[in-house]
Amino acid sequence: MNGNRGKSDFAARSKASERAFLLVSDSDEDEDEEMGLPPARPCSHHNSRTKPDNQLSKVKEDIVTVTKTMQNNMNKVLDRGSKLEDLQDKTEDLDMSAFKFVRGSRKLQRKMWWQNMKLKLLFGFIFLALLVVLIVSLVIKHKKS
Repeated sequence: MNGNRGKSDFAARSKASERAFLLVSDSDEDEDEEMGLPPARPCSHHNSRTKPDNQLSKVKEDIVTVTKTMQNNMNKVLDRGSKLEDLQDKTEDLDMSAFKFVRGSRKLQRKMWWQNMKLKLLFGFIFLALLVVLIVSLVIKHKKS
């Protein structure tokens, strides 16, 4: 029951991790290499380029932070789901155990009731036998006199 779910959870986590890695490790240099362009060199005579670069690096940092936060949240959700499944399994086991306990206790209750009834019947027969013996002995004594 949990085996298939565990495999799908693992697959989902690996896909999420792979996506996050691609987002984090994605850079313009890789795209430039794929397109056959030479690597970009920083230009010292263009100061206007540094401000957009700072903004771009700030945005990339924000993306990395958000990606990590989302990964943590997804992992927490998956862990919560597996904990809920474990709790549900334990609840079902407890329910089954409670059912077996109730059935066993009723069976034991009936057994003890019959044992008690047998004991009462035994004492009743012993009492009757003593009463019969007493009455017979009194009757025999009374006839002799």
